Amino acid sequence: MARRSTWAGALLTGLAAAGIALAPGAAAEQPNVYGVITPDESREIASGAASTCAALARSASTAALTPDDVSLLIDGYLADGWDVESTADILTASVDRGCGQYLPQVSQALTAYQPG
Repeated sequence: MARRSTWAGALLTGLAAAGIALAPGAAAEQPNVYGVITPDESREIASGAASTCAALARSASTAALTPDDVSLLIDGYLADGWDVESTADILTASVDRGCGQYLPQVSQALTAYQPG
């Protein structure tokens, strides 16, 4: 009887260890939280910050930049498959690094996209 109990315990221990080993690593994925820049967001910021600022500058060259102007950029990121949180991270970081004068309009435009 003791032998069967030991065997069952070993089996359960082995199954538990296998389950832990096969479980996806929570630490491997970064959370998709506003303000936490993920590696893919970081790559997008690095590759697109200059064009983001150029687009905002073009819009501002004919009239005062409005949140509606910024919404066109937001809609572009959403159409490319980015979620709202990632879009907010990308635009905020891009503007903060390259053209901070537009940060108020970007922040105001992003509020319309936040779940209410």
